[in-house]
Amino acid sequence: MQSAGIIIKAIDRSVVDLISRKFNRFMMEFYTRFKLSGKTLSELKRSHTEPSYKIFLSFYEVFFEEFEKIRNKEGFTDFSDLLISGANFYSKGKGSNYKYFILDEFQDTSRTAMQFLDSVYESSPGCSYFMVGDDWQSIYGFNGTDLNVLMQFRDRPGC
Repeated sequence: MQSAGIIIKAIDRSVVDLISRKFNRFMMEFYTRFKLSGKTLSELKRSHTEPSYKIFLSFYEVFFEEFEKIRNKEGFTDFSDLLISGANFYSKGKGSNYKYFILDEFQDTSRTAMQFLDSVYESSPGCSYFMVGDDWQSIYGFNGTDLNVLMQFRDRPGC
């Protein structure tokens, strides 16, 4: 390479460490948002067809599959797993019944959290929702919040 005029320099270890930390943080944030979105990789691929998205999602798919294998083998659980298992638990009729749901900061609800709330609501005959939310105050987009949950709530059956 040097004969072709390409200068080779050693990379500063602190730069490699910084890039590695930022990359890891990005992947974990994407992983969290993806799981809380309640979407599948197929849905993401269908809705994001630009070449850069296709490349990233094909890379992410390999990461996701491997990470899930490790996570399952080691028995790690995250918040989205708790919501998903809670929704499954209630869907099987195993949870407690509630007369009222009072939910504050509804604008910060993810699709996965809404699936959990739906399963609790459906297993609680006669239950009433009372939700407070302000779309101008949604601050948890970094954590999988889907503002459409709030904006489309009125369109749901029973509302």
